[in-house]
Amino acid sequence: MHRLAEAPAKAIETILMCPPRHYRIDYAINPYMTGNVGRIDPALAVDEWDRLASLLTRLGARIEVVTPLQSAPDQVFMSDPGVTIGNTFYCGRFKYSERQAEIETVKDWMTSHDFEVRQLPEGLVWEGNGELLVGLDGQGAADGVLFGGYGIRSQMEAYEWLREATGFEILTIQLTDPRCFHLDVCFTVLPGGYFLIYSEGMAPSDVAKIRDRAPADRIYDADEEDLALFGLNAVIVRRNVVVHNMSERMARWLRDRDFTPCLCPIDQFVRGGGSAKCLTQKLHRLPACVQPA
Repeated sequence: MHRLAEAPAKAIETILMCPPRHYRIDYAINPYMTGNVGRIDPALAVDEWDRLASLLTRLGARIEVVTPLQSAPDQVFMSDPGVTIGNTFYCGRFKYSERQAEIETVKDWMTSHDFEVRQLPEGLVWEGNGELLVGLDGQGAADGVLFGGYGIRSQMEAYEWLREATGFEILTIQLTDPRCFHLDVCFTVLPGGYFLIYSEGMAPSDVAKIRDRAPADRIYDADEEDLALFGLNAVIVRRNVVVHNMSERMARWLRDRDFTPCLCPIDQFVRGGGSAKCLTQKLHRLPACVQPA
């Protein structure tokens, strides 16, 4: 039984999650799952998920939940089916058939909550908010720039459709390290034009494009320790940076820039290749100036 804390009266963010009722590792479709098949403690996974949801609520987020499918053990990784910006859900398509059943459940939730659903065209593969990160203004709203990962689990061609569908600029980033199978494993967008980046997992020419977006003191260069700790797989609520774990070097860098590191160990999900960001689908706000009257 999952008992979510009551949402704050004026929640700054709304986050969609999926309880880990049927979470397990039955197969290996990323390097982290290899060696962990059958090695999940269901009760501990529920406890870790509950603690993450409660922490996000205390920080000012409203948590909504999707009903999990028994046939979809990876559905708990709610970031991957698509991206929600404003009142539109841009629905992706998984590379591996093992995860495809998740898509219709999320589309149904979005439709029942009055979101417009736009579907990626047939023949293209793109794994949602795990790959497409939303630029954030100083208030945490979408700022008109998207960062799209491709090369391991998503196709670059999908971003041609997404550019037209969203009307946003999209900076594409080729992923080159199998451990960085989604962009959100090696890249974090912080409010106000700050970035955390593990550059060894990306094509050098695309790293240069990221560095062109911000002064050097607004870019944190992560190392192997940060990657291993899933320190870049972060959920942002206000100026709070919620992660499974992070190095002291990263924590100090964040604090020096008025961000607050928040640790929430979720080892059972790291075994499956996901962490705090992977477990959440933020319903990204548009700036007030473009909200409908």
